[in-house]
Amino acid sequence: MASESTPAPDQLEEVFRTLDPIQVQIACDVLAEAGIDCFVFDANASRLWGRSPLVPARLMVPAADAGEARECLEGLGLGD
Repeated sequence: MASESTPAPDQLEEVFRTLDPIQVQIACDVLAEAGIDCFVFDANASRLWGRSPLVPARLMVPAADAGEARECLEGLGLGD
């Protein structure tokens, strides 16, 4: 993750979700390189249900950075 402290959930916006933990890490790294703080929500939620991934990880960014974050991810084919 790009930042140590997570803002309040109402200040964040989801920009990407997937069941693939590698894609989540790549997306977070791309955003961090662009200077955008990112936070991964629900990354370990599926572990509560066993091996099969049922809950996608969600990549959250500050709402003010959501548009730029989506553009960065879409440029790599990781957008919604």
